[in-house]
Amino acid sequence: MRTKILYIQAPGGGGSLMGLYELLKQLDIKQIEPVVLCYYKNHYTQILETIPGVKVIFINDEALLEIKKIPASRFSFINILLLQYYSVKKYFYGDSKLVAFIYDVLQTERPQLVQHSNDITDNRQSVRACIKAGIPQLIYNHTLAGYGYDYTNYWFDYFLIKKLSFHIHMTEVVRNHFTKLFHLDKKKSAIFNDFVDTDKFMPKPENELLEQELGIDESDFVITDIGRIISWKGQHVLIEAVNLIKNKVPQFKVLIVGPYDKAVGSETYYKELNQLTVKYHLEDIIIFTGNREDISEIINSSDVIVHTAIKPEPQGIVILEALLCKKPVIASDSGGSAELVKMYGGLLVKPADAAALANILLQVMNGEKDKVSSENYPVHYEKLLQDFDPKNKVEQLMDIYKSVLN
Repeated sequence: MRTKILYIQAPGGGGSLMGLYELLKQLDIKQIEPVVLCYYKNHYTQILETIPGVKVIFINDEALLEIKKIPASRFSFINILLLQYYSVKKYFYGDSKLVAFIYDVLQTERPQLVQHSNDITDNRQSVRACIKAGIPQLIYNHTLAGYGYDYTNYWFDYFLIKKLSFHIHMTEVVRNHFTKLFHLDKKKSAIFNDFVDTDKFMPKPENELLEQELGIDESDFVITDIGRIISWKGQHVLIEAVNLIKNKVPQFKVLIVGPYDKAVGSETYYKELNQLTVKYHLEDIIIFTGNREDISEIINSSDVIVHTAIKPEPQGIVILEALLCKKPVIASDSGGSAELVKMYGGLLVKPADAAALANILLQVMNGEKDKVSSENYPVHYEKLLQDFDPKNKVEQLMDIYKSVLN
Protein backbone atom coordinates (compact mmCIF):
# COMPACT_ATOMS: atom_id res chain seq x y z
CA MET A 1 0.00 0.00 0.00
CA ARG A 2 1.36 3.41 -1.00
CA THR A 3 1.83 6.27 1.43
CA LYS A 4 0.02 9.39 0.30
CA ILE A 5 1.99 12.55 1.05
CA LEU A 6 0.84 16.11 0.42
CA TYR A 7 3.73 18.48 -0.31
CA ILE A 8 2.93 22.16 0.22
CA GLN A 9 4.90 24.71 -1.80
CA ALA A 10 4.22 28.26 -0.64
CA PRO A 11 6.88 30.33 -2.53
CA GLY A 12 6.30 30.77 -6.25
CA GLY A 13 9.89 29.92 -7.13
CA GLY A 14 13.42 29.83 -5.78
CA GLY A 15 15.48 27.11 -4.15
CA SER A 16 12.67 25.43 -2.23
CA LEU A 17 10.70 24.90 -5.45
CA MET A 18 13.65 23.42 -7.33
CA GLY A 19 14.49 21.31 -4.28
CA LEU A 20 10.96 19.95 -4.25
CA TYR A 21 11.11 19.32 -8.00
CA GLU A 22 14.30 17.27 -7.69
CA LEU A 23 12.90 15.41 -4.66
CA LEU A 24 9.68 14.42 -6.45
CA LYS A 25 11.63 13.24 -9.50
CA GLN A 26 13.48 10.70 -7.35
CA LEU A 27 10.50 9.30 -5.40
CA ASP A 28 9.41 5.74 -6.04
CA ILE A 29 5.73 6.18 -6.88
CA LYS A 30 5.20 2.52 -6.06
CA GLN A 31 5.84 3.48 -2.45
CA ILE A 32 4.74 7.12 -2.36
CA GLU A 33 1.64 8.75 -3.83
CA PRO A 34 2.71 12.41 -4.12
CA VAL A 35 0.26 15.31 -4.27
CA VAL A 36 1.50 18.92 -4.36
CA LEU A 37 -0.41 22.01 -3.29
CA CYS A 38 1.17 25.15 -4.82
CA TYR A 39 0.19 28.60 -3.65
CA TYR A 40 1.10 30.18 -7.00
CA LYS A 41 0.59 28.97 -10.56
CA ASN A 42 3.34 30.29 -12.81
CA HIS A 43 5.87 28.96 -15.30
CA TYR A 44 8.15 28.00 -12.41
CA THR A 45 5.68 25.97 -10.37
CA GLN A 46 4.14 24.36 -13.46
CA ILE A 47 7.38 22.41 -13.88
CA LEU A 48 6.03 20.10 -11.16
CA GLU A 49 3.25 18.97 -13.52
CA THR A 50 5.86 17.43 -15.82
CA ILE A 51 6.83 14.78 -13.25
CA PRO A 52 5.09 11.44 -13.93
CA GLY A 53 2.78 10.28 -11.15
CA VAL A 54 2.61 13.65 -9.37
CA LYS A 55 -0.73 15.40 -8.90
CA VAL A 56 -0.49 19.19 -8.61
CA ILE A 57 -3.17 21.47 -7.14
CA PHE A 58 -2.91 25.25 -7.49
CA ILE A 59 -4.66 27.71 -5.22
CA ASN A 60 -5.08 30.14 -8.12
CA ASP A 61 -6.86 32.78 -6.01
CA GLU A 62 -4.79 35.91 -5.40
CA ALA A 63 -7.27 37.18 -2.81
CA LEU A 64 -6.32 34.26 -0.54
CA LEU A 65 -2.62 35.05 -0.89
CA GLU A 66 -2.69 38.83 -0.59
CA ILE A 67 -0.16 40.11 1.93
CA LYS A 68 -0.81 43.60 3.25
CA LYS A 69 2.22 45.47 4.53
CA ILE A 70 2.22 48.13 7.19
CA PRO A 71 2.04 51.59 5.56
CA ALA A 72 5.11 52.94 7.35
CA SER A 73 8.59 53.91 6.21
CA ARG A 74 10.34 53.23 9.54
CA PHE A 75 9.77 51.31 12.74
CA SER A 76 8.79 53.84 15.37
CA PHE A 77 7.17 52.74 18.63
CA ILE A 78 3.72 53.38 17.10
CA ASN A 79 4.60 51.33 14.02
CA ILE A 80 5.82 48.44 16.17
CA LEU A 81 2.44 48.48 17.94
CA LEU A 82 0.71 48.62 14.56
CA LEU A 83 2.74 45.61 13.42
CA GLN A 84 1.44 43.57 16.35
CA TYR A 85 -2.12 44.70 15.58
CA TYR A 86 -1.87 43.75 11.89
CA SER A 87 -0.27 40.42 12.78
CA VAL A 88 -3.16 39.54 15.11
CA LYS A 89 -5.71 40.71 12.57
CA LYS A 90 -4.11 38.71 9.77
CA TYR A 91 -3.80 35.56 11.89
CA PHE A 92 -7.43 35.49 13.03
CA TYR A 93 -9.14 37.14 10.05
CA GLY A 94 -6.89 37.58 7.03
CA ASP A 95 -5.60 33.97 7.01
CA SER A 96 -8.90 32.28 7.85
CA LYS A 97 -9.98 31.71 4.24
CA LEU A 98 -6.61 30.28 3.25
CA VAL A 99 -6.61 27.96 6.28
CA ALA A 100 -10.13 26.82 5.30
CA PHE A 101 -9.05 26.27 1.68
CA ILE A 102 -6.09 24.10 2.69
CA TYR A 103 -8.26 22.22 5.20
CA ASP A 104 -10.72 21.39 2.39
CA VAL A 105 -7.81 20.09 0.25
CA LEU A 106 -6.72 17.90 3.17
CA GLN A 107 -10.24 16.55 3.60
CA THR A 108 -10.49 15.79 -0.11
CA GLU A 109 -7.04 14.26 -0.59
CA ARG A 110 -6.73 12.62 2.85
CA PRO A 111 -2.92 12.31 2.92
CA GLN A 112 -1.22 10.27 5.62
CA LEU A 113 1.53 12.88 5.94
CA VAL A 114 2.08 16.53 5.00
CA GLN A 115 5.46 18.05 4.17
CA HIS A 116 5.73 21.87 4.17
CA SER A 117 8.48 23.48 2.10
CA ASN A 118 10.48 26.47 3.34
CA ASP A 119 9.68 27.40 6.97
CA ILE A 120 6.92 28.19 9.45
CA THR A 121 6.64 31.84 8.36
CA ASP A 122 5.60 30.73 4.85
CA ASN A 123 3.53 27.82 6.08
CA ARG A 124 1.71 29.20 9.10
CA GLN A 125 -1.68 28.73 7.43
CA SER A 126 -1.01 25.20 6.19
CA VAL A 127 0.33 24.13 9.60
CA ARG A 128 -2.88 25.42 11.19
CA ALA A 129 -4.98 23.51 8.64
CA CYS A 130 -3.08 20.28 9.36
CA ILE A 131 -3.56 20.71 13.10
CA LYS A 132 -7.28 21.12 12.52
CA ALA A 133 -7.35 18.01 10.29
CA GLY A 134 -5.25 15.97 12.73
CA ILE A 135 -2.69 14.95 10.09
CA PRO A 136 0.99 14.28 10.95
CA GLN A 137 3.23 16.95 9.47
CA LEU A 138 6.87 17.81 9.02
CA ILE A 139 8.56 20.89 7.67
CA TYR A 140 11.58 21.17 5.39
CA ASN A 141 13.34 24.36 6.49
CA HIS A 142 14.93 26.18 3.57
CA THR A 143 15.54 29.59 5.14
CA LEU A 144 17.11 31.43 8.05
CA ALA A 145 13.89 33.29 8.83
CA GLY A 146 13.81 36.02 11.42
CA TYR A 147 11.09 38.16 12.98
CA GLY A 148 12.57 41.55 13.80
CA TYR A 149 9.92 43.49 15.69
CA ASP A 150 7.14 41.07 14.78
CA TYR A 151 6.84 39.60 18.28
CA THR A 152 3.23 38.51 17.78
CA ASN A 153 3.91 36.24 14.82
CA TYR A 154 6.95 34.83 16.60
CA TRP A 155 4.78 33.64 19.50
CA PHE A 156 2.10 32.34 17.15
CA ASP A 157 4.78 30.33 15.35
CA TYR A 158 6.44 29.24 18.59
CA PHE A 159 3.30 27.39 19.65
CA LEU A 160 2.37 26.19 16.15
CA ILE A 161 5.80 24.69 15.54
CA LYS A 162 5.46 22.46 18.61
CA LYS A 163 2.68 20.63 16.75
CA LEU A 164 5.06 19.46 14.03
CA SER A 165 6.23 15.88 14.23
CA PHE A 166 9.64 16.43 12.63
CA HIS A 167 11.98 19.03 11.11
CA ILE A 168 14.18 18.54 8.07
CA HIS A 169 16.93 21.16 7.79
CA MET A 170 18.88 21.69 4.59
CA THR A 171 22.14 22.43 6.47
CA GLU A 172 23.57 22.40 9.98
CA VAL A 173 23.42 26.20 9.96
CA VAL A 174 19.66 26.07 9.37
CA ARG A 175 19.17 23.44 12.09
CA ASN A 176 21.12 25.48 14.64
CA HIS A 177 19.15 28.59 13.72
CA PHE A 178 15.71 27.07 14.19
CA THR A 179 16.72 24.98 17.20
CA LYS A 180 17.86 28.12 18.98
CA LEU A 181 14.96 30.25 17.75
CA PHE A 182 12.22 27.86 18.87
CA HIS A 183 14.02 25.67 21.44
CA LEU A 184 13.46 22.57 19.30
CA ASP A 185 14.38 19.01 20.16
CA LYS A 186 17.31 18.06 17.90
CA LYS A 187 16.30 14.42 18.19
CA LYS A 188 13.21 15.24 16.13
CA SER A 189 15.19 16.70 13.27
CA ALA A 190 17.61 15.74 10.52
CA ILE A 191 19.99 17.51 8.14
CA PHE A 192 19.12 16.77 4.54
CA ASN A 193 20.61 18.77 1.67
CA ASP A 194 18.42 19.23 -1.37
CA PHE A 195 18.55 16.65 -4.14
CA VAL A 196 20.82 17.56 -7.06
CA ASP A 197 20.47 15.88 -10.44
CA THR A 198 23.89 14.20 -10.70
CA ASP A 199 23.11 13.04 -14.26
CA LYS A 200 22.71 16.67 -15.31
CA PHE A 201 25.35 18.34 -13.14
CA MET A 202 28.58 16.67 -14.12
CA PRO A 203 31.69 17.76 -16.05
CA LYS A 204 30.88 18.32 -19.74
CA PRO A 205 32.52 20.17 -22.65
CA GLU A 206 31.73 23.83 -23.15
CA ASN A 207 28.53 24.45 -25.11
CA GLU A 208 29.55 26.37 -28.25
CA LEU A 209 25.98 27.20 -29.27
CA LEU A 210 25.31 28.65 -25.82
CA GLU A 211 28.47 30.74 -26.00
CA GLN A 212 27.47 32.06 -29.42
CA GLU A 213 24.01 32.93 -28.12
CA LEU A 214 25.43 34.87 -25.17
CA GLY A 215 28.19 36.54 -27.17
CA ILE A 216 31.06 34.79 -25.40
CA ASP A 217 34.34 34.47 -27.29
CA GLU A 218 36.44 31.34 -26.82
CA SER A 219 39.23 33.49 -25.36
CA ASP A 220 36.94 35.05 -22.73
CA PHE A 221 37.38 34.09 -19.08
CA VAL A 222 33.80 33.56 -17.87
CA ILE A 223 32.70 34.50 -14.34
CA THR A 224 29.15 33.42 -13.50
CA ASP A 225 26.80 34.34 -10.67
CA ILE A 226 23.62 32.23 -10.55
CA GLY A 227 20.67 32.99 -8.31
CA ARG A 228 17.44 34.91 -7.96
CA ILE A 229 17.82 38.62 -8.66
CA ILE A 230 17.10 39.88 -5.17
CA SER A 231 19.15 42.24 -3.01
CA TRP A 232 20.34 39.76 -0.36
CA LYS A 233 21.84 37.57 -3.08
CA GLY A 234 24.33 40.42 -3.55
CA GLN A 235 24.90 40.50 -7.31
CA HIS A 236 25.85 44.17 -6.90
CA VAL A 237 28.97 43.05 -4.99
CA LEU A 238 30.16 41.18 -8.08
CA ILE A 239 29.55 44.24 -10.27
CA GLU A 240 31.54 46.39 -7.82
CA ALA A 241 34.36 43.81 -7.87
CA VAL A 242 34.36 43.64 -11.67
CA ASN A 243 34.72 47.40 -11.81
CA LEU A 244 37.88 47.08 -9.70
CA ILE A 245 39.50 44.51 -12.00
CA LYS A 246 38.24 45.52 -15.44
CA ASN A 247 41.56 47.14 -16.44
CA LYS A 248 43.81 44.55 -14.78
CA VAL A 249 43.07 41.37 -16.74
CA PRO A 250 42.60 40.32 -20.36
CA GLN A 251 39.14 40.02 -21.87
CA PHE A 252 36.48 38.39 -19.76
CA LYS A 253 32.71 38.14 -19.47
CA VAL A 254 30.40 38.07 -16.46
CA LEU A 255 27.10 36.19 -16.56
CA ILE A 256 24.44 37.19 -14.04
CA VAL A 257 21.86 34.43 -14.27
CA GLY A 258 18.49 34.39 -12.55
CA PRO A 259 14.86 35.53 -12.48
CA TYR A 260 13.48 38.76 -11.09
CA ASP A 261 9.75 37.98 -11.37
CA LYS A 262 7.16 38.80 -8.71
CA ALA A 263 7.10 36.28 -5.82
CA VAL A 264 10.55 35.05 -6.94
CA GLY A 265 12.93 37.98 -7.27
CA SER A 266 12.90 41.79 -7.48
CA GLU A 267 12.43 43.86 -10.61
CA THR A 268 13.51 46.96 -8.66
CA TYR A 269 16.84 45.37 -7.74
CA TYR A 270 17.29 44.16 -11.33
CA LYS A 271 16.97 47.77 -12.53
CA GLU A 272 19.50 48.88 -9.90
CA LEU A 273 21.99 46.28 -11.17
CA ASN A 274 21.55 47.51 -14.73
CA GLN A 275 22.07 51.10 -13.60
CA LEU A 276 25.24 50.08 -11.77
CA THR A 277 26.48 48.32 -14.89
CA VAL A 278 25.99 51.48 -16.94
CA LYS A 279 27.56 53.66 -14.24
CA TYR A 280 30.79 51.61 -14.39
CA HIS A 281 30.71 51.26 -18.21
CA LEU A 282 30.53 47.47 -17.97
CA GLU A 283 27.83 46.91 -20.61
CA ASP A 284 30.27 44.98 -22.83
CA ILE A 285 31.38 42.73 -19.97
CA ILE A 286 28.26 41.96 -17.93
CA ILE A 287 25.47 39.89 -19.46
CA PHE A 288 22.11 39.53 -17.72
CA THR A 289 20.67 36.26 -19.00
CA GLY A 290 17.38 36.21 -17.09
CA ASN A 291 16.05 32.87 -15.92
CA ARG A 292 17.60 29.88 -17.71
CA GLU A 293 16.72 26.22 -17.90
CA ASP A 294 20.23 25.23 -19.08
CA ILE A 295 22.08 25.90 -15.84
CA SER A 296 24.35 22.86 -16.15
CA GLU A 297 25.47 24.02 -19.62
CA ILE A 298 26.08 27.54 -18.28
CA ILE A 299 28.17 26.19 -15.40
CA ASN A 300 30.22 23.97 -17.71
CA SER A 301 30.83 26.93 -20.03
CA SER A 302 32.08 29.05 -17.11
CA ASP A 303 35.57 29.29 -15.64
CA VAL A 304 34.50 30.15 -12.10
CA ILE A 305 31.18 30.28 -10.25
CA VAL A 306 30.71 33.14 -7.80
CA HIS A 307 28.17 33.12 -4.99
CA THR A 308 27.70 36.63 -3.61
CA ALA A 309 25.04 36.47 -0.86
CA ILE A 310 25.42 39.37 1.59
CA LYS A 311 23.25 37.66 4.21
CA PRO A 312 23.81 34.10 5.47
CA GLU A 313 22.65 31.68 2.79
CA PRO A 314 20.64 28.68 4.06
CA GLN A 315 22.38 26.40 1.58
CA GLY A 316 23.26 27.66 -1.91
CA ILE A 317 22.33 24.86 -4.29
CA VAL A 318 24.39 26.36 -7.12
CA ILE A 319 27.53 25.71 -5.06
CA LEU A 320 26.78 22.00 -5.11
CA GLU A 321 25.88 22.07 -8.80
CA ALA A 322 29.13 23.83 -9.68
CA LEU A 323 31.27 21.49 -7.57
CA LEU A 324 29.62 18.48 -9.19
CA CYS A 325 30.70 20.00 -12.53
CA LYS A 326 34.25 20.34 -11.07
CA LYS A 327 34.20 24.11 -11.39
CA PRO A 328 36.04 26.44 -8.98
CA VAL A 329 33.63 28.16 -6.59
CA ILE A 330 34.04 31.46 -4.73
CA ALA A 331 31.34 31.81 -2.07
CA SER A 332 30.39 34.10 0.80
CA ASP A 333 31.95 33.02 4.07
CA SER A 334 28.74 32.73 6.06
CA GLY A 335 25.75 30.43 6.58
CA GLY A 336 25.20 27.32 4.51
CA SER A 337 27.48 28.44 1.68
CA ALA A 338 30.49 28.39 4.01
CA GLU A 339 29.36 25.04 5.41
CA LEU A 340 29.25 23.47 1.94
CA VAL A 341 32.58 24.93 0.82
CA LYS A 342 34.35 23.72 3.98
CA MET A 343 32.86 20.28 3.46
CA TYR A 344 33.40 19.81 -0.28
CA GLY A 345 35.88 22.44 -1.45
CA GLY A 346 35.99 25.93 -2.90
CA LEU A 347 37.09 29.40 -1.86
CA LEU A 348 35.52 31.71 0.72
CA VAL A 349 35.32 35.50 0.72
CA LYS A 350 33.99 37.96 3.27
CA PRO A 351 30.35 38.78 2.44
CA ALA A 352 29.67 42.16 0.79
CA ASP A 353 33.41 42.86 0.42
CA ALA A 354 33.89 43.81 -3.24
CA ALA A 355 37.62 44.47 -2.82
CA ALA A 356 38.22 41.01 -1.32
CA LEU A 357 36.20 39.38 -4.09
CA ALA A 358 38.14 41.33 -6.71
CA ASN A 359 41.43 40.14 -5.20
CA ILE A 360 40.42 36.46 -5.28
CA LEU A 361 39.04 36.80 -8.81
CA LEU A 362 42.35 38.26 -9.97
CA GLN A 363 44.28 35.36 -8.46
CA VAL A 364 41.98 32.75 -9.97
CA MET A 365 41.99 34.47 -13.36
CA ASN A 366 45.79 34.60 -13.27
CA GLY A 367 45.95 30.90 -12.43
CA GLU A 368 47.36 31.42 -8.96
CA LYS A 369 45.43 28.58 -7.33
CA ASP A 370 48.33 27.79 -5.04
CA LYS A 371 48.11 31.29 -3.53
CA VAL A 372 44.34 31.10 -3.20
CA SER A 373 43.75 27.74 -1.54
CA SER A 374 45.69 24.82 -2.92
CA GLU A 375 44.17 22.35 -0.46
CA ASN A 376 40.74 22.91 -1.99
CA TYR A 377 41.77 21.89 -5.52
CA PRO A 378 40.50 19.50 -6.59
CA VAL A 379 37.20 19.38 -4.73
CA HIS A 380 36.35 16.44 -2.48
CA TYR A 381 34.59 14.93 -5.45
CA GLU A 382 34.12 11.32 -4.37
CA LYS A 383 32.50 12.38 -1.09
CA LEU A 384 30.28 14.77 -3.02
CA LEU A 385 29.13 12.02 -5.39
CA GLN A 386 28.44 9.64 -2.52
CA ASP A 387 26.53 12.19 -0.46
CA PHE A 388 24.34 13.20 -3.40
CA ASP A 389 23.78 9.79 -4.88
CA PRO A 390 19.98 9.82 -5.45
CA LYS A 391 19.50 6.26 -4.15
CA ASN A 392 21.24 7.08 -0.88
CA LYS A 393 19.22 10.25 -0.46
CA VAL A 394 15.89 8.54 -1.20
CA GLU A 395 16.66 5.91 1.44
CA GLN A 396 17.41 8.66 3.98
CA LEU A 397 14.15 10.43 3.15
CA MET A 398 12.10 7.23 3.38
CA ASP A 399 13.59 6.57 6.81
CA ILE A 400 12.47 10.03 7.92
CA TYR A 401 8.93 9.46 6.64
CA LYS A 402 8.72 6.08 8.38
CA SER A 403 9.92 7.54 11.68
CA VAL A 404 7.21 10.21 11.54
CA LEU A 405 4.42 7.82 10.55
CA ASN A 406 5.43 5.28 13.22
